Amino acid sequence: MLGKPVQSGARQRIDLDYGSAFLGDSHTSPIIVTHGATQGPTLCLTAAVHGDEINGVEVIRQMLARTDAAELRGTLIVIPAVNWLGFMQGSRETPERRDINRYFPGDPRDDYASRLSHAMFERVLKPHCDYLVDLHTASLKRYNVPQLRADLGDPEVQRFAALFGELPVLWEDGSGRMLRRAAARAGITAVAVEFGSAETIQAGVVDTVVRSLTALMQGLKMSEGQPPTVGKQEIFSDALWLRVPEGGLFLSRVKPGDEVRAGEPVGVLANLLGDEELVLQSPVDGKILGLAHDQFVLPGYGVANIGTREGSDLP
Repeated sequence: MLGKPVQSGARQRIDLDYGSAFLGDSHTSPIIVTHGATQGPTLCLTAAVHGDEINGVEVIRQMLARTDAAELRGTLIVIPAVNWLGFMQGSRETPERRDINRYFPGDPRDDYASRLSHAMFERVLKPHCDYLVDLHTASLKRYNVPQLRADLGDPEVQRFAALFGELPVLWEDGSGRMLRRAAARAGITAVAVEFGSAETIQAGVVDTVVRSLTALMQGLKMSEGQPPTVGKQEIFSDALWLRVPEGGLFLSRVKPGDEVRAGEPVGVLANLLGDEELVLQSPVDGKILGLAHDQFVLPGYGVANIGTREGSDLP
């Protein structure tokens, strides 16, 4: 990888060089390769594409601790912080305020976000990955129930998603230049995992995702053991954002993961002067996959992401 050999049954850190940084020194991002003692697929895990989404960084740390190169079949490649400078600054975007999940596969002649995404994609992911799991959280001041985002119209993605066991799946194509869409066009079977909130680590959802990735590696025959038996995986055919019609103080009346019926109160929008409250009702039957923290919101803010099941059964 990147011109450096990794021996079978070994783990090695390799730094991807993006070019000169502020003081003329190299700007690098660490990549850890665990190359198994026997042949098998190559699974890639990426985190902190948005630099303030750090749950995925902890998931990767735990997966490395659980993976023994001597017992691994295939290769595990992890990139703990794709947006390394954003991660160091606790910022969602790059220092030039670009969301790099709208820049893949990138361009080596364009701005910093394009060059970063191009280097990562063309030099690491595209030539090496059979499978890709991109780890994300909700954006600032929101919380996502652990879930897969996947294009289930692709039979390979459908089979791959089924190996995650307990994680529900939201059938979502995604933006054309996000990482998993670029990976799919390059022939990599890819999904994203959404879980928890930005800026802090939430141990409960981290544990859920670590269990699912462990089951995934067992299902891919990369590690020993049988995946745990779980019930039928929940599939959501779509998700709808409940948006506030005006500004005010949002106070939720449901929890992430709750089932709601059309017309059921999801929360209230309170006038800051204290003399009015608008009840916010769910427009559909479904499940709360994402929920805003109680906070002051502006008109149009999405306070609840409601997954719907209609037409979600797969052939």
